[in-house]
Amino acid sequence: MQLLAPVCTRSPGVWRLDDEELDEDGLGLLVIDGVLRQRVTLDGRARCELVGAGDLLRTRRDDEHGCIAIRHDWKICRSAVVAVLDAGFTSRLAAWPSVLAEIVDRAALRAHRLSLGIAIANVSGVGLRIQLLFWHLADRWGHVEPAGVVLALSLEQETVGELIGVSRSRVNMALRELEREGALQRHPSGWLLSQRPPEQLLTRYRTNRMPAQCMY
Repeated sequence: MQLLAPVCTRSPGVWRLDDEELDEDGLGLLVIDGVLRQRVTLDGRARCELVGAGDLLRTRRDDEHGCIAIRHDWKICRSAVVAVLDAGFTSRLAAWPSVLAEIVDRAALRAHRLSLGIAIANVSGVGLRIQLLFWHLADRWGHVEPAGVVLALSLEQETVGELIGVSRSRVNMALRELEREGALQRHPSGWLLSQRPPEQLLTRYRTNRMPAQCMY
């Protein structure tokens, strides 16, 4: 017996995930390729999430957000290929427990990335937040070149701000400073990162901010 799922392509632009005709008993959509942005706006303030290959998406339930009124929208940033895990696919999964476990792992990994994104957004210092965010995103969309690690994403400054919880103007100022310091460089594919790993960034930041009486 084969375990197959239909695949469809979605072009860049605004995407209404809730309009997709998905089985209620299905698992949803599994992203095979592409980059998508999910934005949630509450009281005029927006935060967003980037999703890509391996992420599982489901349409919202009517009562998902309870009494909190939000605006929720999706944008396809890079042409997306998604597999439709419908009710038929779900029913056949019983014979493929390893596949089911992998799908659950994918959902858990997305939740872990969201948690890490929240942690990054609460680090002090906009410049450090941006560097940590870019390294975090480079785990998925980066590749190594002789000059460093290239983050192959064309990120709008507004999107960066929504990912780390600051205004576009503060992102612009921080990016300019990071470029002057040589920590980041613009690249045809996105951004070129230095070879410094995030843990060393945090260590350097804490050392520079440590009160004088604590230094030995």
